[in-house]
Amino acid sequence: SAQDEMPYYLDEESVKDRVFLALKDLHRNVVDAIESQCSQSKNDYFASQGNMTNHSYAFESTYFRDYFSALRICLTGPKTDDRLKSDEHWIYDITETILPGFWEVDNCGRNQNRPVADPLKGEIIKLFEHLVELDPNQFIEAVLNDSVYSSSQTTSKNTQSASDPVTKMMEVFITSSNNFDYNNNYMSHFYRLITLLADHNEHFKSSVLTHENWKWALKSFVLNQNIAKAGPLYDTILFNTVKYLQIDENFREAIFRIIVSADGKESFLDQSNPDIASLKLLSSIFKCEILKNKCPKKQPICSLSFVSGECGGMSRLSSVMKKILSQIPLESDTTSTPHILENLLLSLNCMHLVLQALNINDVKKVIDESWPEIDEMNSFFTQLLTRTEDEWKIYHREDRSVTLINDIVAEATNLQKIIVLSAEAKAANSNTRTQ
Repeated sequence: SAQDEMPYYLDEESVKDRVFLALKDLHRNVVDAIESQCSQSKNDYFASQGNMTNHSYAFESTYFRDYFSALRICLTGPKTDDRLKSDEHWIYDITETILPGFWEVDNCGRNQNRPVADPLKGEIIKLFEHLVELDPNQFIEAVLNDSVYSSSQTTSKNTQSASDPVTKMMEVFITSSNNFDYNNNYMSHFYRLITLLADHNEHFKSSVLTHENWKWALKSFVLNQNIAKAGPLYDTILFNTVKYLQIDENFREAIFRIIVSADGKESFLDQSNPDIASLKLLSSIFKCEILKNKCPKKQPICSLSFVSGECGGMSRLSSVMKKILSQIPLESDTTSTPHILENLLLSLNCMHLVLQALNINDVKKVIDESWPEIDEMNSFFTQLLTRTEDEWKIYHREDRSVTLINDIVAEATNLQKIIVLSAEAKAANSNTRTQ
């Protein structure tokens, strides 16, 4: 009776069991319907001679979204493995079936036949991410066996023409234009999907390290202060960029060039508001060179390039330091100023690490030839070391401020030690020449 079954429906895992049984074999029908929808949208677009607006799509873009969302939810919880036992190849099968529909949806967005912020595409991406977590081998096998696009596919700049499935996945259409909520809710999962694939497959890892998509995402969603905002997308890209530059030298050098290169414009390092992401990445790059370059024959390429007269890195870090100082609140101001202490620590850390990567003769050369602000900075280091506890309180009022302040004092101490050692080495050389 209905009364007897009521407890069954009040149990979440039991509800998932029944819903999953109803949904698990519908994916072929759903994909057929999606492809038909995409085909119709293309016909409508061409019939309108490309004049469709965001409000004139012939369908509701949320159609089928709930199917993929419900399917993903059914694959969570303690009984997930039990639901998949009856078909051990189900993840491969559903991935292989859904991919053609996914490429169609992506291509329609690229060609403006579907909304750019397409919730259906977003839910498929979230399902893909979850399938990789459940069984990366089955998912990757299905992706690598995918051959949806034939050589007859058109190759206009707005059409996804890559025949290599790894490249196709890297070239999923994403835009940074006015879609913060959508990108945060959905595209953060796309970049996490990419990192999961890279963690389990060398082809995907190589693509992440060499393809321009990841670098574009870093520039758009993390480093560009006109677009970038804190959130899951920002965190996912920044965290994994740091991870990848620690394992690949070419990627590390490419990210270094992105941060410091100006190309006739203001570089990310030189933005008017000191950028915490640029400083974090630089710090990680210099730290990696210290750890990786213990071999005497190995040169710290990024560090040497940074301190060169052409790059003027130490002067640029000095400029960053001055901008941070200009943001310090007045002594009578009790408001908390976000990121000031962390920015200050990171800028000091970058200075320390880049000098630590050099031998003493190179340090002397930097101080003498390409760091005209050295005396001003040394005076600032002294001010940091002599500040009282009460004077520090105006900088920040978060719980971790004490730790940050201690680290700042330590880095200022390290920098002054390097400066003193350089001066002593210079004096010793001068005495040797005199004798």
